[in-house]
Amino acid sequence: MTTDRATAAAWLREVAADRWDALLAAQGFSRSATGLDYVRKVADGGRQRLHLDLERRAWGIHLSLRATVAFPEVAKLAIRLLGPAAGAFGRSNVVDMGLLDTLDPKAPMWTFETREGLAALAPEVDGYLLDPMVPFLEARATVAAFAEAKRAAWLASARPGGTGNHAVVVAAADLVLGEAGKALSILEQAYPPGTPGREVYAEAFTVLRELAPDAEPPAPAAPATLRFELSTANSLVGVPVPNPGPEQIERVVRNLNEDRFYTLLQRSDGVYAQVGVGPKAAAGPGEYALEHRDGPAGEQLRADTTNQDEAVRFLQSFRSGEDWRGAHTWRRLDL
Repeated sequence: MTTDRATAAAWLREVAADRWDALLAAQGFSRSATGLDYVRKVADGGRQRLHLDLERRAWGIHLSLRATVAFPEVAKLAIRLLGPAAGAFGRSNVVDMGLLDTLDPKAPMWTFETREGLAALAPEVDGYLLDPMVPFLEARATVAAFAEAKRAAWLASARPGGTGNHAVVVAAADLVLGEAGKALSILEQAYPPGTPGREVYAEAFTVLRELAPDAEPPAPAAPATLRFELSTANSLVGVPVPNPGPEQIERVVRNLNEDRFYTLLQRSDGVYAQVGVGPKAAAGPGEYALEHRDGPAGEQLRADTTNQDEAVRFLQSFRSGEDWRGAHTWRRLDL
């Protein structure tokens, strides 16, 4: 018998009451009897939530964790800076979000069909609630802390000229803190003249000059250092992991499976390397597909291997700048 989401939600509330309410109360969170999220107030009018998300999948009920940060002043100003590009941003004053899959790419995928199955998962969920979910929120407990955490995350994976809105949100927080110079600096760094980002977020520059006409222009930016982002085939779309180390790359590759069937390591200049496994990656069962593209319009190459260690070395070598080709036979992909 297939369990519907309403039944699964009732089970989840029971488990939450039995073990997570007390665990998270010690961190300042509370949950309503009918809710599936934990809430706490923080400084500067902020509110943080830990969400227990449920979704019906073909293979069972999927449980995932999500953290959101809301600061009304920052959200209101960010929406003004974003202008036509705001879209749904700032809904319920949310200015940042952390998904378990992106905060910890090696985190398991939890699925269940019975009350007993959910209960068996609960002890494992305990640990992930306390780390990395609560620390993500702890680092964003004030507007100032949020601004610095968001700035650091952007700098770690920066793509100057791109159309991501993270720098605009940081600028909004800087303005709330009365630091217009820092706001202008990150906007200029993120969206240089003549780039798509400058066009998309032109309103941000206009509004900032209206609010702070005397803001000091930023110092000339240093040449951008090549950055890396690691992403996987996740059930939820989230922000890639910036600049992963060799151990993190190894864990992600070795944890590839039928659901999380590929991982992509992309460099800030558009060059990337990718490892996929199994039929969803157009490979045989237990076979790894290794792919490489030399820039946005570059040649795309592919090789296949059944050796997991070789798949790990391929991504690690690409990340370190070593020769990633190895002893594989590479062929050109015509897409």
